[in-house]
Amino acid sequence: MGVQSAVAIGLLATATAVTPAFARPTLVLSYGAFVDALSPIPQLTRREGTNSMAKTWLITGASSGLGRALAEYALAQGDRAVVTASSTKATTELASRHPRTALALPLDVTDPQQRENGVKQAEEYLGGIDILVNHAGIDFIGALEEQDENDYRRLFEVNFFGAVALTRLVLPGMRARGHGTIVNVSSMDGLASLPANGYYSASKFASKASPKPSGRKSNPSACTR
Repeated sequence: MGVQSAVAIGLLATATAVTPAFARPTLVLSYGAFVDALSPIPQLTRREGTNSMAKTWLITGASSGLGRALAEYALAQGDRAVVTASSTKATTELASRHPRTALALPLDVTDPQQRENGVKQAEEYLGGIDILVNHAGIDFIGALEEQDENDYRRLFEVNFFGAVALTRLVLPGMRARGHGTIVNVSSMDGLASLPANGYYSASKFASKASPKPSGRKSNPSACTR
């Protein structure tokens, strides 16, 4: 079993694939190109007019932004998607347009019970999770000494610890099947801290630097934008 890592700088997404195949460094220019850049990995190969290779995505924070865009992309390619968010208004609308391949679930990534239920329902309803996208995130703006401790602790609970907990939940199934991909969506702020945004930057750096699942082999590579 191998581990492949890819980083897309901009919306800085770190993808770790638990798979025997490895993708080479690629210039990423769009959401679709980011997915296609990993096409040497079997579970991310684009399909044309067939769902014979359809895979199941679990996407957090899928109500907007990159999470929503990836959900739309995956479903358009014939994949299955479990679209989650703390509020399901937007994700329910998306799932209603794909009743056979999409499932909308409420998921607060800081809630252990919701995390476990979300993964369990995803596996029962759509099969084993092939791709986890940790997109859920929050931000607080303010001077370092002015931000409330409860706020920056919650920021880390959502942006970092929630993603780590979900990764730990899906890894056993991925290892059992011998493949899987985990995408941690970070930020340019994870490379350099900005004024009034230091805690957010720290949480995104932690996400980018989070431990990678290890196997007997590893082969890191980078996809940069």
